[in-house]
Parts: sequence; C-alpha cells; structure tokens
Amino acid sequence: MSAVKVIAVAGATGYVGRPVVDELLKAGTFQVRVLTRKSGVDGSVVQDFKARGASVHGVSYEDEEELKDVLKGVDVVLSTLNAGGITGAQPFEGEEEAEIFRAKRDLHKLAKELEVPITVILTGLFPDYLMGWNFEAKAVDIWGTGDEKITWTTMPDIARIKFWGSKATSKQPMKLLLFGRTNTRSVSVCAARASTKAGKSQTKLQVTYHPIQELHDRIAANPGDVLGAVMRETASGRSRVPEPLSNDLYPVSQIQTVPAGSNVLVRQCRLLTHFERDVIGQWKADKSKWSLASNSKAKSQKLPKTPIVGTQTKMNGDYRQIDGLYGIKESTFSDQGQTCSALLCFQDSRQDESWAYTWVRNERKSHRDALTRHPWVKHKAKVAIGQAEQHMRVIECVEGWRAQSGLLLMVTEITASHVNSLAATNTFIPPPCVSSLETSPIRIHTSSPIMSSTSVAGVQILGAQYEILTEPALKFISALHRTFESTRQELLAARQATQRLLDAGQADKIWTFPPETAAIREDPTWICAPPAPGLEDRRVEITGPTDRKMVINALNSGAKTFMADFEDSSSPTFQNMLNGQVNLRDAIRRQIDSNIGGKEYKLKPAGQTAVLIVRPRGWHLDEPRILVDGRPVSGGIFDFGLFIFHNGHELVKRGHGPYFYLPKMEHYKEARLWNDIINFSQDYIRMPRGTVRATVLIETLPAAFQMDEILFELRQHSSGLNCGRWDYIFSFIKKRRAQAESTILPDRSSVTMETPFMDAYVRLLIRTCHRRKVAAMGGMSAQIPIKGDEKANEVAMAKVRADKLREVKAGHDGTWIAHPLICKIATDIFDEHMPGPNQYHVHAAPSTIAPEAPVLPSDLLNHQVAGGKITAAGVKANVEAALAYCAAWVSGNGCVPINYLMEDAATAEIARLQLWQWVKGGAKLDTTDVITGSYIDKVISEVAPSVTKIVSGINKQHVEIAASYLSGQVKREWASDFLTSDLMPYLEAQDGGKWVRAAL
Repeated sequence: MSAVKVIAVAGATGYVGRPVVDELLKAGTFQVRVLTRKSGVDGSVVQDFKARGASVHGVSYEDEEELKDVLKGVDVVLSTLNAGGITGAQPFEGEEEAEIFRAKRDLHKLAKELEVPITVILTGLFPDYLMGWNFEAKAVDIWGTGDEKITWTTMPDIARIKFWGSKATSKQPMKLLLFGRTNTRSVSVCAARASTKAGKSQTKLQVTYHPIQELHDRIAANPGDVLGAVMRETASGRSRVPEPLSNDLYPVSQIQTVPAGSNVLVRQCRLLTHFERDVIGQWKADKSKWSLASNSKAKSQKLPKTPIVGTQTKMNGDYRQIDGLYGIKESTFSDQGQTCSALLCFQDSRQDESWAYTWVRNERKSHRDALTRHPWVKHKAKVAIGQAEQHMRVIECVEGWRAQSGLLLMVTEITASHVNSLAATNTFIPPPCVSSLETSPIRIHTSSPIMSSTSVAGVQILGAQYEILTEPALKFISALHRTFESTRQELLAARQATQRLLDAGQADKIWTFPPETAAIREDPTWICAPPAPGLEDRRVEITGPTDRKMVINALNSGAKTFMADFEDSSSPTFQNMLNGQVNLRDAIRRQIDSNIGGKEYKLKPAGQTAVLIVRPRGWHLDEPRILVDGRPVSGGIFDFGLFIFHNGHELVKRGHGPYFYLPKMEHYKEARLWNDIINFSQDYIRMPRGTVRATVLIETLPAAFQMDEILFELRQHSSGLNCGRWDYIFSFIKKRRAQAESTILPDRSSVTMETPFMDAYVRLLIRTCHRRKVAAMGGMSAQIPIKGDEKANEVAMAKVRADKLREVKAGHDGTWIAHPLICKIATDIFDEHMPGPNQYHVHAAPSTIAPEAPVLPSDLLNHQVAGGKITAAGVKANVEAALAYCAAWVSGNGCVPINYLMEDAATAEIARLQLWQWVKGGAKLDTTDVITGSYIDKVISEVAPSVTKIVSGINKQHVEIAASYLSGQVKREWASDFLTSDLMPYLEAQDGGKWVRAAL
C-alpha cells in the first residue's frame, strides 16, 4: 500500500493542474488539497473540486509563512505552477549539451545538493505546433502519405504520470527513466481532427499532399533547414520519441517505478533558448537587477511590433508565411497539450502581430548576442527564472521537507537533458524530442529488468528478458528487421493510399480483379506445392491462444491441426507473447506436461496429437518491446522469427515442419513479402527452401480480388486459403466506409454465409484453391458448450452442425472450431461427407444464389440481405460484445467466452464497425428510430454495469476504458483501422511488474 495519504496540488486550476486534480479525485484514495491564488478561490473549477471532496486553499506563492502553514501534514506536493503567463517561444532542441541548458542543469544540480532525489522523465513532442498548417486559409500541406505514425504528449498524460508517481512507495536514488513506444496516430488523423478545430468556422481543412522528394530537394538546397529535416523525418515514419507519456502511453518502464521521495522533473518542451543563457548569467551575477514577474506583469509586458529577427528560414517568401504555416495560435488547435516547434515562434493573441525567428546555432554568436539584448528576450528569461524560483519555494515550505520521504514534486520548466547534434544530410537523425536514436548514449539501466541492452548491435529489449530471447535469436530477428522493415512500411503506406482513393469515391479503381495480373489468373498450368507432412488432411482445425493449458488441450482435442494464435485470440502483453513461444517450444519437444490449478495436464502419446500451425500477428502490428536500431520490429516478424528459429529443425526432425497461418493481408505484394521472409529464414537457418508452409486467411475485402495472385506469390510454400469470415465482414464495412449510408448491414446475426457477398467470397475461394491444388479451409464456429442447460446447448450444437454441413457440402477441405468439445461434432460431419483427406476435385462450390456462376466484382460487393433488420437487441448485442471484449483485452485476455460464444478480436471488430456504420449512415431501427451517437451512449451506459459479470478477470477500470473507447469510436468521422492498435497503450501489466502498466 502507498504511504501517501495527503497530496497538495499547487497551481491546481492551471492547464496542467486541472487534469492532475481530476485524476487524484477520481482515484478516491487521497486527501487532496487544492492550492490556488486567492483571486481564484471562488472560481467554478475550484468549487467543482471542493464539491468532489478536495479542500481548497487560497494562497500567495510569495508568502513563505502562509505556504508553510497550508502544507503542514502534506505527504506529497505536486507543483504545476506557471508563473510566466506567456505562451509561445517554444524552441527546438538541437544542440549537444547546448548552453541553453545551463540554467536547467544548475537547478538540477541544486536539487541534488539539497538531497532531494529526482526522477527525470523525458516527454516528447506536444501536438499544437507539430505540423505546418495554415488555419486562416483552412489549408494543410502534408508531405508523404500522411499515414506514417507520429507521437505526442498531452496534459492528461502528465496528470497520469503524476498520479502514478503519487502511489509509489519506494525511496530510490536519482535515476533517469527513458521511455519509448510506438504511436498509432498519423498526420492524416490529426488533419481530420483539426477540421473541426480550425478557428470559429467549421469549414474543413483543404489537405494537399506533397512528395517527400520536395523536402529532400529543399534540404539539399538549404542544409540549415532544420524545420524541413524534422518534417521529412515525420513524413518518413521516423517520428518516434523516447517516452511513453503520449496519448497511446506505451512506456519502457512502469509508471509505478517513479519513486516517492522524488522531485519529478518532466520536460515539456518549454525550453530556454540559446541566447537566453547570457541573460541567465547576468541574473546570477547580479540578482538585484531582476525581480519576480507576476502573471499580471507578464501579460501586460509591452512586446515589440516588429520581427525580432533579422534572418529567417525562407519558406515561400517571408517570416509572415512561416508563421502562417507553423505558428498556430494555441486557441485554434489544442489537444490539451503544450507546444513544441522546430521554429521559435511567438503570437500575441491581443494584436494581429507575430514574431518568428529560426533556431540559432551556437556558432552564430553575433545573432545570439543581438537577440540577448532584446527587451522581450530579457523578459522571457526573467519569467522562466521566476517560475523556477516559485517551484523551489514550494519545496522549501514543506514542513521538514529535507527529511520527508513522501515528497514528490513535478516541475514543468526545468530539466536535465541530453540531445544529439543535427546533421543536415539525407540521413538526418532528429534529436530526442522527435525521435529515439540508435546513436543516443542514453541507455539507463534501472534496478529491475525493465529495460535490457543486448550484445547484439542495435537491439534493445524493453521488457523482462525471457529465456526465449537468446542472443542468436535476436540476431536473427534483427537481420529480418533490417532486411524487410522498409518494405513493410511501404506496403502499409500503400494500404492507406488505397483507402484514400476509396474515400475519394474512386472505388472502381480498386474493386476489380487487377488487370496487371490477368495472365496469372488465366494460366491454368501452375499449381502450388503439394501438401506437407501432416497437412494432407485438415478436416478439423482447432484454434486458440498460446497459454499452456490451451496448448495442451488443443493438441489433445482430436482435431487434425491446432492453430496456435499470437494474433486475434491473444492480448499481446509481452508476457503473453514470450510465454506463448516458450509453451510452443516445450510442446514440440513434449516437455509441456504441467500441474495447473491442482490438475495434471499431459500430452497424449506421439501420433495422437494435432499438427501445430502458428499464426503470427498481422503486418499492421509492431512489437514495441523489441527495438532494432531504435525502432520497433514488426509483431509478425517477431512471432514468426522466434518460432522458426527455435523450432524449425526440431519440427522437421519430428516428421512435420514449421507451418503458419498468415493474417490480414490486403495485397499480393504483402504475400510476396512473406514469401521473401520465408526464403530468407530458411536460408539463414540452413533449411531447404519449400520446407515451410503457409495458409493465408482471406479476411479483407481487397484480398478477395487477389486470391490467385496471393497463392502464386507463395506457391512454393502455400498450403491454401482460409475463409476468415468474421474479419472479412469487418473489412467489408471498414473499406467501404465512405459509402456507409448506402451499404448498411443489418444485425450481425443476420449476416450469414448465405448473404450474397459472403456466398460469392466462399465460392471464389474454393474454386481458386482447388484449381491450384491446395486446401480451401472453412471458417470459425464460435459456439461453445453450454453447461447446465441441455436445451440451450442442443440449440447451440445444432447451429454448429448446420454450419459444418454447409461448409463440407460447399467444397471446403476443413473447418475451424473454438472448443475441444466441438471437435467430435465437426469431425463426424466431415467424415460422413468427405471420406477422403480433402476435396481438391471440387472445382466450383454450389451456390444457393447462382450455382456454378462465375464470381464477378459486383457479387463480392453485394451487401443486400433479404429481410434484414437492425433491432434494439442487435445494437445491444454489438455493444455488449465490443465492451466485454475490449475490457478483457486490456486486462490481458484476448479470447473471451461471451454469451456462450468464443469471441476474439474479429467478432469485436464487427461489433465496433457495425455500430459506427449505423451512426455514420443514419441507419434506423426496425422501430424507425434513428441510431445516433447519443443512442449508442445510452446503450453503453445500460450495458456497462453488467460487463464485469459477463467476463471474469476484468474490473471497473477496464470497463470504463472500453466504454470510453467505444463511445468515441462510433462518433468518429472515419472508423479507425484496428481496435488492437488503438487499445495497445492500455494493456494492464501482465509481466510480473516488469513491463508496463498504462496510466489509466
């Protein structure tokens, strides 16, 4: 338990203070003292805090005796003061140990001398000044695709780190916590958000995309163009920062490790500038010449009406246009964050004047000296010094502060920092506030194994180092990453480019069989590799996550194969991912027998267990705990690479081979990438090419138009295609989001395999696979046995029988099940109707709609459902499924029984996208009521209280996260791509406290 009971928040009504107090009050475990200036005691914000249980104290921060009295008995002080009152002047950090940090380092040193332990947390870019947008002209210029990931930090993030810091119990010496994570937001997403925040008008921003080459050319012509270099890094998808405290919150370290008894210095990119260091030096030399500037004085300070600078970076003409592009007023676009810019830019909201000056290198002393003499610069330095003094005064006024073990202070202005010098080349490496650097010497090791360096060059493990992460394995992973990561990023960018075409109404260019590959489709002579050992008969495949109990039960189930899933039925905590690899390694070597919960679990004798197939994560997911050259590896490459490296030869020795299911591909070039990776891997571990087999899940609408091409790319390693039908419905809605109103689907239960677009998809898949002599696998039956209710159980099992009978009669060579007790039902049906190992001779599946008819693009797009309705019960079922699954997922469970259906990410995605589609398209219930965001919120509020009873292992916090997420999703302009990407930051700690707990 935390020893902290009483917390005082100084500056509680400020930009940072409000969310801090809000977090503390929501926790309900602290006595909260709100400190505010006396003039603000009667304000609405303060009164709200008081009504919620906080005690309110009006103080003068200049009165030490008053502060001492108010702070008696306080365990923790959170100082969020901002004495400056001036916004703007947000410089870009760009110098190694630059002089601008002298004052910060001096104060840092002072705090150490005063024996106050300090934890320094480096945050990243704040969103306000991140992109170059001209809001007055309602224009946005984006370089590149706009879909590369960026990172930023917001005020609620700072509030959360303060909250978790307050709960810390151990007193530790000073240390630097370096954070790193991958974000899911892109510039295009920001542009969409900004469209409704572009000043008073709600006119949407006009977005213009520019080739990255323009930035290359610009920088080549002007090597000192730092701003262009930063923009290029973002456009190239390299905008990664060494911190977790940003929107998606994915820390290297636990937030709980922020020690009590610490000053926590959080750098918020409010930095003194190069030329201000001389002013600080003057202040130190003769403090009598300087007086503390109050807020009122700061705001009334007369500012110059002409540009401060004599030289500017030329962007389309003059400094005024620089400001239009990069100097955004804080009131026009704010995501509760501070600002950080490559440009030092100031705007005064009281007059139509602005000043912008470029980042000044240390060697340009003449400019620096001239600027130092400017009165506004002197004023800004004085304000910064005053702010630092106020923070230190609060420290000194805590009773017994030197000996107090519970002291925790958050300073927003002062920091110890290390940055790298800029290089004006095409291989520009941004400083830490923009990117985590391979070259950065900051690799701090803390006492627990939360962050490990390896002896493999450029490889970092951000999490507990498990036995499976051997040095040779990591070397292999790094080789895969360095060889194929750039291609993966290009293919992910191509997905977004395709989506933009669809959103722009150019669907006719996408929804067609590719003309450039017609020769492949029309050539009847090529076929895929023959079935590999153990894959000749796949009539029943069981799927599930990779926990030890599931692996044993699935292998013993009687199914022909077991698909061990690192994707949709797994929540990708580091513990889950690595333990899964260990469990599969042990199962292959028959060393997995275990006592779990007092019950013995043992494998059946060799020859009586299922053949193992592994599904790695999709191309869109990173493995953020493993960095190569400072960047996260692909989750799919990580899963695939570890498995084949540790088990490939062992599987061959035991009569099978390394077999895989490959998910969520959208283009045949993505299959080509997998084939290249497979060949590279076989060569690397000295395994004959063609040993590996891979079945591709056709679970996206674009892939349905390229089945032949996908098989062709993998023909040396292909073992067939699978109808990933739930994800396919999800993709059908998502990809056609621009047509939401005209493509509305009814209740999820009404979208069956007889629905026209599903029927066409099945027929085309079976026909394609059998023509190329590989397996055409059927989809998942999600039903699980219902204990204690024979009648309900029989109804559920009847659905399973009907589903499997339809599949085998259609020509499928096998099917999926989710529970071992379903195995016999499915096996009996396939045994009766498929006496041989497969049905490769069935070249065309019968159809209930158009038997033997060719499948046309229009068939794959026909969403009409005869008699389909949207009902209140259907809405509730979707809300319940999405809420329960998302809550379970963030708790670390990715395979969840809900209402006697085994739900995974695919079914939750359908639920989420259907709710979004119904709101976006203005769909009506069968009662004629229009489905709105407010209606969905009402259903969420009705369903949420019961979710903890539906799913075991989740708590109220998990449900609140899920409810907030779902409510926001259904109201978005565009549905986001994947809930697994969105929710990744909120995973609970599942690694024994050695990886991550998100700040909730």
